Amino acid sequence: MSATTPSEPVVPMSRPARSVARAALVAAISVLLPLLLAAAPASGSLSTEPRPIHAGQARPDVTLTAAPPVLFCTIRPGVQGCTSFGPDEPGALVAILYAEPWFHGARVHVFLATALAACTARTSDDEGGGDLAGPLLALLGHVGSVETFHRCDVQLHDAFLDAGGAVSGWIDEVSDVSGRVAAFTVS
Repeated sequence: MSATTPSEPVVPMSRPARSVARAALVAAISVLLPLLLAAAPASGSLSTEPRPIHAGQARPDVTLTAAPPVLFCTIRPGVQGCTSFGPDEPGALVAILYAEPWFHGARVHVFLATALAACTARTSDDEGGGDLAGPLLALLGHVGSVETFHRCDVQLHDAFLDAGGAVSGWIDEVSDVSGRVAAFTVS
């Protein structure tokens, strides 16, 4: 038979000892965390700068998961395509194209750069539009819902604007887009 030694009773730490232990742990983390972060492999950063990509170029490396949560497109009356992809262009928010149904997910904020900063009530005028290309390519075929503002309406195209294709009716708001979306026009 083996001899067993009685175990010693566990004595809880006093309150001052726990405070000292916590302070030592916080100090160790504050020293080690920057070292661990510096040693971690750097991941690619997303640039918000527009890339020179033409509408017809395929980008298989860009997927919906690579899209930042908010993208921007500024349009001008009578001009086909986004004239700016940054939030700094003045204008009124006229539409939001969402990547998922019911107004969720990554989105494209569409701004109208005009002196009046609003659409007209009729749909026969051309307020502009754009292809889901360049920085917006991640949403190509992935538009799930649309809402409009400032009396604007949107048409959705299943092909790039210069390629023709099927076009939806004029939309004020739709919570679940059916079909592939490659471009939009605003009126």
